[in-house]
Amino acid sequence: MVTAPPGSPRPSSAPLWRDRDYLLWFAGDTLADFGSSLRVFAMPLIAYAATGSLTTAGLVGTAGSIMSAVMTVPGGVVVDRVDRKRLIILGDLARAAIYGAAALAWRLGALTAPVLLAVAAASGACAGVFGLASNAMIKHVVPPDRYPSAQAANQARESVLSIASNPVGGALMSVCPAAPLLAEAAGHVLAAASVWRVRADTRPAIGPAPGAQGPGRPGPIAGARRACAETVEGWRWLAGRPFLLFLSLVFGLISIVGAGTYNAVVLDWSHDGLSAARIGALTMGSGAAMLAGAAGATWLSRRVRGGILLLASTAITAVGAAGFALVPSVPGRALLLVPFFCVVPIMNAVGGGYIMRLIPTGMFGRVGGALLLINLGLPAAAPWLAGRGLDVVGRAGTFWGFAALGALTLALMLASRRLRTLGLPSQWDAVDAAP
Repeated sequence: MVTAPPGSPRPSSAPLWRDRDYLLWFAGDTLADFGSSLRVFAMPLIAYAATGSLTTAGLVGTAGSIMSAVMTVPGGVVVDRVDRKRLIILGDLARAAIYGAAALAWRLGALTAPVLLAVAAASGACAGVFGLASNAMIKHVVPPDRYPSAQAANQARESVLSIASNPVGGALMSVCPAAPLLAEAAGHVLAAASVWRVRADTRPAIGPAPGAQGPGRPGPIAGARRACAETVEGWRWLAGRPFLLFLSLVFGLISIVGAGTYNAVVLDWSHDGLSAARIGALTMGSGAAMLAGAAGATWLSRRVRGGILLLASTAITAVGAAGFALVPSVPGRALLLVPFFCVVPIMNAVGGGYIMRLIPTGMFGRVGGALLLINLGLPAAAPWLAGRGLDVVGRAGTFWGFAALGALTLALMLASRRLRTLGLPSQWDAVDAAP
């Protein structure tokens, strides 16, 4: 009997909604993502309730983001060498144990600042190491001609989760502050059970080691050397593309503005005594705004030059941060979240699409890991900056600080002729140039 080699794409089959393996993967991924969305909303509020410190609440988010960014690089290497199904199950069970222990610590009154930081760091490390496995598994459960449909389904799911997670997380916190932690733990257990039932061969395709005389898997030492060499090669390639580095820098800076402003709004509301349920309801508009922005991003990117869209989105983000300093009312700030988040999918569509165009297909994993370290590493500081800013300079000073960073980012972008003159996607090329 002839069998397909590991990592081979599945042949075309029935529609995705009738494909057993795809539905099991999709259900598991959705359960895990929904649990994570609940926790992302609730964790700063839990940290503030447990410690009474806005700085500590922000630091918890920063610790998790830093660990996730750092571990993404080795995580990409692991995903290319280990069965993706096993990685997903291991990652889900590890995170279920982490958040189950955190919920127990809350019940015992032991959820102190060091414990919260340890929980955030451990969860971030799991996300960095195992997070890429779920995306990689799509190739094993979806035939190539169904990739666009699968990506569209993922986008729709993420938009729905972004709308639902905040009010649900707030409602759970009103029942028990540890409820979102238990919900995430349960979500990961159910996700692992769902993925465990997938029958597809999810082993990655592993070619011969460099210099080998025939096919086979490299030994541990050779494999480690090869992984290090590939990582270094990706960084060297990126270092020789100043415009790509520049784009990563400005996108990282504007992400600090966006994430920092949002965290400052949520923490400030919590400090003022708003319940988690009310905060969840007030921030629900941000998810709806992202859904609207995602719906219009494709239409806009085909009709408006990329440079104009990027500059306009950055300007709206900077002005929005200033608006939060000028508008003290709760309803006013809730309304400001709508345009603030509406531009996020537009910037991601244009900026992310252009960066993908610049990176050769054969180096996407190596360079992508390096870019993720930059694009996730810089915004990792946002929660801490928000909490520390509220403690030291107050709400107005914090928002003005993020607005100033947004203005600086806009000035850097305006100084780049390559970015200013970026055209429509049909006019993009992959020739790098300095800004």
